[in-house]
Order: sequence, then C-alpha cells, then structure tokens
Amino acid sequence: PAAAAAAGSEPTTSTGETKDSALEEEKLDAATLELFARALVSITRSFRANSVLPQCGNRTCLAVAKLLESNTSAAELTLDPSLSERLRSVALSSLARFSCKGAGTTLPEGQVLDQTALCLAAIGHDPRSAFAFCNLGVILELHGKVTLVDGRTMDRRQALLEAQRVDPTFARTYVELARTYGYLRSAQETITLSDGRALCHKDLLFEALRRDPRNADAWYHLAMDVVSLRNKSITMPNGREMNRQQLLLESLRSSPKAPDALTHLAQTLSDTETVKLHDGRALNKRQLLLEALHCDPDYPLAYLNLARIVSRRTTITLNDGRLLSKTQLCAEVLRCETDAAYRVEAFNVLLDAMTDRDTVRFHDSRVLNKHQVRIESLMCGLLSQDSENYALIGWEMFPGEIVTFPDGRAMGKREVLVQALEWNPDEMKAYLALADSLPDNGETVTLSDGRALTKRQFYVEALRCDREASDIYLDLALLLSGNERVTLSDGRAVNKRQLCIEALR
Repeated sequence: PAAAAAAGSEPTTSTGETKDSALEEEKLDAATLELFARALVSITRSFRANSVLPQCGNRTCLAVAKLLESNTSAAELTLDPSLSERLRSVALSSLARFSCKGAGTTLPEGQVLDQTALCLAAIGHDPRSAFAFCNLGVILELHGKVTLVDGRTMDRRQALLEAQRVDPTFARTYVELARTYGYLRSAQETITLSDGRALCHKDLLFEALRRDPRNADAWYHLAMDVVSLRNKSITMPNGREMNRQQLLLESLRSSPKAPDALTHLAQTLSDTETVKLHDGRALNKRQLLLEALHCDPDYPLAYLNLARIVSRRTTITLNDGRLLSKTQLCAEVLRCETDAAYRVEAFNVLLDAMTDRDTVRFHDSRVLNKHQVRIESLMCGLLSQDSENYALIGWEMFPGEIVTFPDGRAMGKREVLVQALEWNPDEMKAYLALADSLPDNGETVTLSDGRALTKRQFYVEALRCDREASDIYLDLALLLSGNERVTLSDGRAVNKRQLCIEALR
C-alpha cells in the first residue's frame, strides 16, 4: 500500500487487483506469465500437441505453475491447445531472457537457438505475448534489427512498443522503454505509445509504477537515471518529494536482495551515516556493501566501493567469512567485471594501494608485481588499432620484457612501439620511448614504413609531434657536443645552445 501511494497508482479492489490491470479469469496477462516463467524453463519435454482439455484461465495457469514446480510431468497435464501454445511461448521467452548472450540453448526437440531465435520462436507460438516482445526488445542491440516470421522488421524500440500495444498493463515494458530512451535520446524527449500518449523518460517510469507500484526496477531507475546523487529530489504523481535514497529504499522494499540498489544506497551515505531498511535494520555504508555481496558474491561494484573505503593496510571480513585486503578486493572486481571502464577503475585503485615491493594474486593464480599490474591495466582498455595504449604499454615495458596481448601476439618493447607508430605516425610517446631505448651510437630501429631511425632522429620525430615539449629539446641538446648540429623537422639546423633556448621558450 505504501508503494502504491508513493507511486500515485489507481485504487485497488478488495482482491488486490488494480481496476485497470485486466486480471480477469479468462485473460492470461504478461505479468502473470512472468511470475512462473522460471518454473517453465525447467521442463524437459514438450506439451503434447494432441492435448484436448478445457479452457484454463489465470488461476488455473498459476495452479499449473505450482504443479510444474513440484516436478509433475508435463505430459500428465491436460491443457487447452491455445493455452499450451502460450505456455510454450513463455518457456521459450524465459529461456531467451535468462540465457547468456551469444550462447545457444538446446531445446527438447534438438534445436539449438540463440537468444533472438528463442524470442522469435516464442512470438511464433503467441503473437500477442508482451513478455516475448519485451524480451526481444531487451535482447536486441541499440541499433540492431530483426525480421519476424510475418515479415515485419523491428528494432529495439519497435519491439518494446509492440509489447506495450499488445498488453498495456505489463509494467516491465515501460521500464525498458525508459531505459532505451535514456540510451538513445535526451531525458526530455518523448516517445509516443500505441494509445497516442507522448511520455518522456520519467513519465514512462511513473507509468510502470501506476501499473505495478512494487516494480523494483522502476523505483531503481527513477533513483539512478532521474535524480542526482546529492540535493535533488523528484515529485511523484501524488505530490510526494523523494530523493535518491528514498527511491532506492522503495526499490529494496520490493526487491530486498538487489545488490545494485544496496550498493548505490551505500553511495548516498557519508562515512558516519546509517539508513534504516524496511526490515528494521540500520546499516552504514560498509554494512550495505557487505550486504550487497552477501546477496551476490560476484557483484563487482560492491567490491570496488569497498576497496575505495578500506585503508591500504587493513582487511575487511565479508559475510561469508573471507578476510580481504584492499588489493584482494580489487582482484575480486577484476574476477567478476568484464566492462573495461570498471576494470580500469579497479586497476587504478589497485595501483594506488600497491608499493613497488607488493604483489597481488589474481583469480587465475597469476601473481603480479606493481609493474606487471600497470601493464595489465593498460591491456584491459585496448581497442582496435589502439596506438595510444600500445605506446603507453611500450613506455612501461623494460628492455627485454615480452608481453602477450589479448590477440595472442607476444611482443617486445620495441615491437610494441613500432606497432603503435604503424597505426598512428604521430604518436609522440612512442617516438620518445624508442629514443630512450637506443644508445647514441648510430644504432637504429626500423619502422613499418621502412625508415631506420637513430636515437636523435626519434627525438626529432617526437618534436615534430609536439613542438612545445621542452624536455625533449633538452634531451636532444644533451646528446650534442660543441658546435654539432641536428636538423629539425621544419628544416632548421640547430646546435646545443639553440636547443636550450627553444626549451626555455
């Protein structure tokens, strides 16, 4: 009731159903389907195509779900054929939702389908399944498209709008539409629904809460997408002002074990503050993060935020009994996290915590020192033909050191720097690192374009890329003696004194 009041939802009947939710006996709505979707995905045999049985409404379907959960054979169930098709649709769509991206799922009939194909099959069994269309929209890439069996081509937004059209009561669709528009457009722009209403990002989340006042995702995205961390609130449809902390608490009321909501709730607290959860517990920042890891031991952001607040030489005891130091917390982030931005942040915290004598053990049993961790941190952010990071890696490498890249290539310091210059002939740091790797005795390094350059020539190339680099003028000046001159890229022949004057400029 509190969540309903905060969301400004419509009045409820004595049975707990909203007046516009259409949970009639004869209708199987998407929200009800999702309640027992997980039970259906465990079925190992198909529903019999020749099932001849009476019409089944919502209550019967929920009873079916309970039978399935108690391991009753699907073959023993007597289902109306149309309901059987809808249940097949839910099972396929649920498999799509809970399977790994890029992985194939083997069906009882022997077919191997990926996420998109599972959703398309689900729509084939039930063309009016909001659950299937919503899952299809979530699975599609931001700018990806898919062709349905009936020939229609849909992108992510169109699939979600179709879900909203076939079942306007399905709250999750509005949340996913809000998320999609948060990615594609500004929060102020609107999207036109099938009923003609034009709703912005915030209003889509309000609509989700009108349909389902206890939708944890809607509360969460209001907190994270609409309200800033400090000193900002949002006016709910019922006039109540709510800040991020209050919105996250409402999300946790509905989903008390959500690690993301617990972690972000911790970020709303200072080191000395506590917040009271709906179960009566008053937790501080550290305790909230520990609770998040208790709910999901593989949630990387909780490890990262704990690493940020734990001092360098102390340890923290997790709820599962593990005793972890700051560096070990960072290693846990790197074990769980695949996103490059978070991995780079974890490496930064890790490097700041390490001394030159420290080592850290990773989940793959490697034990790395600070220099090796620094190289590893540069590796995790590599892009295609990433000249900048290759130059930084080459800069950090010791002479004679060999580094293996994600593509399997093992390269020495000079090879890495030459590769950086092949991709970007103006990568100043690569020229400088190559100059520093050579003695001033005429020895050369051959670049990909065939030029063989000496130490001095590499300094000249570095100055071509950055004519205001005073340190390079001085480095080059130190190599010259007497009236010896060097020709710069602009054609000037300068001596030691003139190089020093350039540095002073």
